[in-house]
Amino acid sequence: MSRNLQEKVLKAMLCMTRQCWEQGIAAQCLLEIGREEELALLDAMLSYETKEHTFHDVLDRPETFTESETGAMTAYVIYRGIKEGIIDKTYKQRADRIREALCERVSETGLIFQASGSPDFIHAGTSVECQAHFLMMQHWKEKLEKREVE
Repeated sequence: MSRNLQEKVLKAMLCMTRQCWEQGIAAQCLLEIGREEELALLDAMLSYETKEHTFHDVLDRPETFTESETGAMTAYVIYRGIKEGIIDKTYKQRADRIREALCERVSETGLIFQASGSPDFIHAGTSVECQAHFLMMQHWKEKLEKREVE
């Protein structure tokens, strides 16, 4: 793919991200392709973090429910970014608080509630995507903390 075409796709992606989970996916993409725009997107996302360390389903609409998937994606991006030396370790405390809030939403059977629920993702519920992002978040937290211990 030509660099010019990649830049066009990147700009279009950033323009399309309104829903909180879209912001999380975009942040993951920027982390994966190693773009410094990720920090600007991460800081913008964190500006919408509630006092309970969650995010609204539509970030800039406090009347929407607070959901779980964006928190899992955001904490994942922070943990992985710190581990890979892309994000400053001062962000870890934010990721830890977000993760703690998410852990409170995990049921006895392991379901994470208050996710943008399948199949339409506009109502609170559960989703495989949220479960997966929680596991990714936890994996990178453990990898990061293993490095800190060594």
